[in-house]
Amino acid sequence: MEKLYEDGLNRILKESIEALTGETCKINSAQAILKNIYPFGLLGNIALKLKEVLQENNTVLLSDSSRMIGRIIEGNDTPFIYEKVGMMYRHFMLDEFQDTSRQQWMNFKPLVDNALASGNASLVVGDVKQSIYRWRNGDWNLLANQLEADLRHQNVHKETLDVNWRSKKKHR
Repeated sequence: MEKLYEDGLNRILKESIEALTGETCKINSAQAILKNIYPFGLLGNIALKLKEVLQENNTVLLSDSSRMIGRIIEGNDTPFIYEKVGMMYRHFMLDEFQDTSRQQWMNFKPLVDNALASGNASLVVGDVKQSIYRWRNGDWNLLANQLEADLRHQNVHKETLDVNWRSKKKHR
């Protein structure tokens, strides 16, 4: 037995342990992927369907707006770009505003302000108690305080709903 150990079993064992240790990251990644391959596929299909629906309805997700506006104004005269976009779109609806980032609001504020100044309607909807995207720079304070402060010179109508339409009352 000792002869087998000295003739190479020890060397093979050490090489095997080194190979396994060096590939641990790949092994763990492969196991995690295999465990989640079906949900990843589903998410991929959902993303494709979402893209299709957005194109069909000529709409854009608010989460994509910062990137899109950034590409439009990159290297251009910013007021000119906002003027052109403001002429194309007269009404804005910003839903789930409690999860809007400061950058997104800074991009949209001139457009909403211009729409309101031109007599067009815009709608901002949100609930600060439902803010869930702080990890993505969502800033509920924009809805709680900043929105009204930024648009105080406009004829802004604020309405707080007193009925919860999202869930049923508890029955005992």
